[in-house]
Amino acid sequence: MKGIGLKPQLTAKDPVCGMDVTPDDARSSEYEDTTFYFCSESCLLKFEEDPAGVLAAQTKKDAADSDASGHSCCYGGEHRAS
Repeated sequence: MKGIGLKPQLTAKDPVCGMDVTPDDARSSEYEDTTFYFCSESCLLKFEEDPAGVLAAQTKKDAADSDASGHSCCYGGEHRAS
């Protein structure tokens, strides 16, 4: 009876830092009819200042290897607790 009563946990990728976030617990912003989710207030604000620039930069980051932390903007700090 493996998995009975468990809901799959959906995640989204923060376009600023690349961190996987749970949409139910994350901050969000709409851009060009798409909802984007963020790990922290700083990532959300960075996105809202220049969404096109953030998305272009994320595309470049996806093509290259990420740094050791994998979270370039927030370094794993100031994440909202559930």
